[in-house]
Amino acid sequence: MIFAVAVSSAKLKAVVLHAVNGMGDFPLIDMFHATAVAYEYKKTADGKQGTLQRLVAIVVTALGGTTAMSFLIGQPCGWLCDNQTLPMYIAAWFALHHFPGDLIFNALDSSAATRFAVTFFDDISWGVAITKWGMFKALSAMHESPRPSGVAALLCGWIAGCGGGLAQQMCSLVSAEWKLV
Repeated sequence: MIFAVAVSSAKLKAVVLHAVNGMGDFPLIDMFHATAVAYEYKKTADGKQGTLQRLVAIVVTALGGTTAMSFLIGQPCGWLCDNQTLPMYIAAWFALHHFPGDLIFNALDSSAATRFAVTFFDDISWGVAITKWGMFKALSAMHESPRPSGVAALLCGWIAGCGGGLAQQMCSLVSAEWKLV
């Protein structure tokens, strides 16, 4: 079953939006995740948060799990090694938090079908994070020691899938005043 998820996640990552100016391709599944995280922050975050504070909170929540997992196995973070990931999250933040008249947020918020579609593909993105970016990164790590370890694979999959949400809750990233709780 894990193999089937990995194969299907590789196919999902192949569906891309071609960028301009040589920035590469933006995987649509990642765009859904960026949109879902930015949408949730718009709905739930404290209105007193500053612009940069909210952007950092969105990026930490969205990419914190794979970042922690990469540090755990001693590899560079995937989003630091490409030109697609961070601009995608910044674009989603801008579109949902700063678009004139909140047009994009209101369009997403007013349609249950659209919210369902974004949430559905966001959930698939979590599956991709758990399998492709977590478990299979550990099993094919640059360092030899985590490669044969099932424990490392399971731990990395778990951290990649929920580490950003844990960081969000642990540091109160939805409130205006961040603190460890």
